[in-house]
Amino acid sequence: MKALSLEVSRAIVDTHASAALLGPNVARELFRKLEVKFTSGQSRWPLWEHFRFPARRQDPDGWRKIGPYVGDSTCLLLFNPSDTEDVFMFGSGGDLSLVLGDTFGFEFYVTDESFSYCVCFNHHDMLLGAGAAESWIESLR
Repeated sequence: MKALSLEVSRAIVDTHASAALLGPNVARELFRKLEVKFTSGQSRWPLWEHFRFPARRQDPDGWRKIGPYVGDSTCLLLFNPSDTEDVFMFGSGGDLSLVLGDTFGFEFYVTDESFSYCVCFNHHDMLLGAGAAESWIESLR
């Protein structure tokens, strides 16, 4: 397990968040589904650089807005595969917010199990949204 996964795992324990680490085979399949749904389908990362028509907003605190967007639904937290191929499933946006607030900054992606949206917070403090999240990001302006 890489440092990023260890940090998220530590924060899950410390905050008592409802979350689970998914296996590497599941993670690879999830990466592929994101690539097909939100980019040209090629495996090119960071994924946010290849989103088709994403909405974007510069906001150093943009990561704080993702949990409320997710709401009470489950969500998946993914990273650039070069950082770690681990994927975490969270019980709600509130659980995700707890963990993100208790970790150091890193680039990440959040999606739901049906891949209706993909939200990224990157190292430029940019909040990007694809799919159903596009209109949400646009509404933040």
